Amino acid sequence: MTSVMETGDFKRVCDYVSRVEKVVSDFGIYPRRLGLAIYDSVALTLISKAFALSRSVLLLIGNGYPDEAYGLSRSLFECSAALRYMTAEPRMRDERATEFVVFGEADKRYWLEQCRQSITDGDKLKDIEEYAAQLQLDTRFPNPRAALGHWSSLGRGFAWKVLEDDHPQDADTYHRERRKAQYAVDYHATSQYVHCSERGVANYAQEPTRIYTVPAHGGNTVDNTAPKALFVVCIHLHLVLRHALFGLDTDPPKEVDALFSKVIDELSFITPHRKPSP
Repeated sequence: MTSVMETGDFKRVCDYVSRVEKVVSDFGIYPRRLGLAIYDSVALTLISKAFALSRSVLLLIGNGYPDEAYGLSRSLFECSAALRYMTAEPRMRDERATEFVVFGEADKRYWLEQCRQSITDGDKLKDIEEYAAQLQLDTRFPNPRAALGHWSSLGRGFAWKVLEDDHPQDADTYHRERRKAQYAVDYHATSQYVHCSERGVANYAQEPTRIYTVPAHGGNTVDNTAPKALFVVCIHLHLVLRHALFGLDTDPPKEVDALFSKVIDELSFITPHRKPSP
């Protein structure tokens, strides 16, 4: 089985991430104050997270853990899906960004309840209760279990629902059937590795009648996950940038689309006729 290292695909994606990061950093984005547009802060936070995830996926692949990289790549899908949802209806952009932020406080309400049930130190609990009162957690979030749901008003099944709905940036070729395929490949398949389902651990299966030893790194005996993880990085880092900048009412620099088109065209597992490079 030819590895992504042997084909040069790993280096191509590493170069892509580095170059597009420089383009975005040099673009000169000045976010507005939170009181004017909460979306700006959320969008730029998700851009930063997407780059951090991309580099983490590449670090795992480079050190021989492609399955773990593939599972982590689902978080990139989550970032792009969140931004797709926020920007699908421009008039609701800030309202949906607010949902994202407020959910963090709903999570604090959940942990407040855990503290009330578990902490016996009166002084510590008093400090916690005073902090909770300042945030009005009991009043604003009477149900501590609200944090167990999804942050958006779409609720459960968010990943599919957000792809099912059209988006202003969807080109004629990015129709519903194609989005269904993206959901299957980039979300459902990666979820098997996130949740350690049978498919997600199959590469670690040991041969019978041999003394067990802990493997030094991940294997690729059943499912070659490294190319898939690289593909998710390219696709969803690009979607994060396009959706985020669309919500900021600006077009992405031309280099963003140019670099994306170039890396997709050069990946050997997408263009099989390409000869492996040194």
